[in-house]
Amino acid sequence: MAEGLAIQAIRDRYPATADLVPVSSAGVAALDGNPAVPEAVAAMRRVGIDITGHRARRLTSPIVAGSDCVLAMEEGQRRAITSLAPGVFEGRVFLLMKLGEAAERVLEGGTGTWPETGPEGALGCLSRAAAAFESGADWLREPQYYEVEDPFGYPLEEFERAARKMSSTIDPLLEALLGGKLPARGR
Repeated sequence: MAEGLAIQAIRDRYPATADLVPVSSAGVAALDGNPAVPEAVAAMRRVGIDITGHRARRLTSPIVAGSDCVLAMEEGQRRAITSLAPGVFEGRVFLLMKLGEAAERVLEGGTGTWPETGPEGALGCLSRAAAAFESGADWLREPQYYEVEDPFGYPLEEFERAARKMSSTIDPLLEALLGGKLPARGR
């Protein structure tokens, strides 16, 4: 669902930059080739996104190594991803909700970290901000807020709740990466 939400948001809000930020998903426990479950398809259909063509793939070390940033939904997933190559993937693997908060705070100018230009520079800025918040335990919300619990096995309403939560943080992330609204250097 996160992949569908992000791709649609990029197409809707930043069509000229759609090729600059490739988005794909993989799961730590995914069964390669499985389609999205009916509840996920229905939840996305309700917000105008078609994920019927989605096929699952298992997250592997080469996928992570080839990614600038990997966003996990839950802390357990984040730990599983970083354990694929201890020490190698640190700084590239974040909880979606935490990187979203970092984007909100940087957009508001509430950090001393200013970005370079372009999506890569913005991602570096957000990564540094998130790492600083993490090392200082300086997150604004309770720990459970940052978890997007997997709705698999639950009713449609839980899929819709997860989609709303992901969407609420995907928007500021994309604004920070593609919207050109980050604070200017030296400001």
